[in-house]
Amino acid sequence: MKTDMRPCLLDALAGLVEAMPARSILRTLQRECRLLEADLAGKGSVPSGQAISILLFVRFVEAARKEMSVQFFYADLPARHLKFYRKTVERLVSAGELPVRAMTAFEKMAGCMGDGPAWPAPRYA
Repeated sequence: MKTDMRPCLLDALAGLVEAMPARSILRTLQRECRLLEADLAGKGSVPSGQAISILLFVRFVEAARKEMSVQFFYADLPARHLKFYRKTVERLVSAGELPVRAMTAFEKMAGCMGDGPAWPAPRYA
C-alpha cells in the first residue's frame, strides 16, 4: 500500500495562520497564494486539490476585503478546510480586517456545500 508522503498544505497554513495576529493574516494569505500559483505553474509537487482549495479561499478573502461580490464554491471541500476557513474569516471580521458581510457570504457558501453553519448563523448587516 502506497502512503502519500506529501505534507498537508492546509495543516501547514492553518498552523501558521492560527499562531499569528489577525492583522498579519491577509498578507500571509496573499504570499501563500503567490507561492502556490508559482508552484502549480511550474508543475511542482504541491497537491493540486489542496492548492486549489487554498487559492479559492484567498480569492474569496480578497474579494470580501475589497467589498466586491464574493463567491467561493468548490464542491469537494473537506469539512476541515471549511472549519479552518470559517475560523479565519471570523477572526478577520472580528479584527476589522474584513467587513461583517464576509461572514454572511461565507456562511451562505458553506450552507450551499451542505456543511451549514457550525453555530446558529449570526445576523450581520
